[in-house]
Amino acid sequence: MVNRRFGNPTSGRYTAGTDVLRLLASAAGAVQSQTAESGRELERVEAAAEEEVRNRSEQLMQLAEHYLPAISRDSVSGAFAEVRGQLQNVLRRKQQAEEDLQRRWDTALDRRQQLQTELDQVTGELDALVARRDELEEQLANRLEEDDPFQDLSRQALRTEQELERNLARVEESKQEAADKLPAYKRSRLFQ
Repeated sequence: MVNRRFGNPTSGRYTAGTDVLRLLASAAGAVQSQTAESGRELERVEAAAEEEVRNRSEQLMQLAEHYLPAISRDSVSGAFAEVRGQLQNVLRRKQQAEEDLQRRWDTALDRRQQLQTELDQVTGELDALVARRDELEEQLANRLEEDDPFQDLSRQALRTEQELERNLARVEESKQEAADKLPAYKRSRLFQ
């Protein structure tokens, strides 16, 4: 795995490339979560405003039916004029909440775009490093393949490892044989 370090070499403070990628992904997730929460908050505000308008309209109709013996369009509109200011305040608060949520939404989108750009840049750098690593590994493999002393040492190491495995197997066999013969040895009067 490539672990490039980013930072200021004079200060001695570095951050691993994987850490940067993880931080960017975490920040992008946080921005998406904040964006979703802003959308839900906007829906709640709109629903509350609509409910308040509905409740006020119902109350207005109840008041009109109670206090106005003859209900007509004119009498209801006159009563409506009395609460119009309150309804306008509700509407103004709703619009302010929508504007605030829109600003937060725009900020979250800008931050998300910035993080995506940084993530793309870091990903490009990581891809370039992986390609360079693969190229170096291939060059090293080719050089080692052409290096006769190295090939001789590799073959010798392989033979030595195989011999070591055989010797270890013999030691295990000897231990097992000794364990099998030990009880008979201990029971023999001749050896005791």
